[in-house]
Amino acid sequence: MAAKSRKARVALVTGGAKGLGKAITERLLSDGLSVAVFADNPKGGQERRGKRLSVFRVDVTNQQQVKNGVASVMKTYGRLDVLVNNAGVSGPVGRVQEISEVDWERTIDVNLTGAFICCKYAVPQIMNSGTDGRIVNISSEVWKKGAAFRTPYSASKAGLVGFTRALSKELGSYGITVNSVSPGPIEGGRIEEVTELTALANKVTPSEIKKRLIRASMLHRLSKPREVAALVSFIISPEGAFITGQEFDADST
Repeated sequence: MAAKSRKARVALVTGGAKGLGKAITERLLSDGLSVAVFADNPKGGQERRGKRLSVFRVDVTNQQQVKNGVASVMKTYGRLDVLVNNAGVSGPVGRVQEISEVDWERTIDVNLTGAFICCKYAVPQIMNSGTDGRIVNISSEVWKKGAAFRTPYSASKAGLVGFTRALSKELGSYGITVNSVSPGPIEGGRIEEVTELTALANKVTPSEIKKRLIRASMLHRLSKPREVAALVSFIISPEGAFITGQEFDADST
């Protein structure tokens, strides 16, 4: 299978306007890909389209918005080669008996069902673009370790790994690889929010929770978004063409 130039390829990154998604978007742009971003709240509330970067206002839990969004990507670029399902929420933090069904369902809807919906509409377009399509689902190290007081998030990320493995078997004959990346704690706004809520649940200070995370790391630090983005970049590269159905830890715990 001859790999196409990365400069000719188009990637769709969900939740690609901030945090880890933004780092992935920036890395893929630097690799020479064109990138379409789905964001439920783009900066200033505005969609924008450019030569190599387009931002579309799409809620990944809304099937019609995703369908329309993928159609807009195709209209803008004429092809789709890569899908990175990064959109996610941290979900509620609390004891299982305290978590509402609404919060549970919202977490599953965004983190797991959203990835399914995006694949539902993106996969046919990836198939049409050739035989070296790539799908990367962003899970979390908690899918196998579990996280106390974060049962909805842990369950959603475990489900995403199972979805990845099943889809890789389904799409292998089309030359499309499907893998998941499971980061550990990443520097940024989300970990700060989760740290504060976890501290409340444990009745300790946020600084103590952060110290525990750092102590648990063999590198004694949190990971950086660009480090996870570099792993995604490799997986979707021509060098990653024979890797599928795998779960990659971007973690040092």
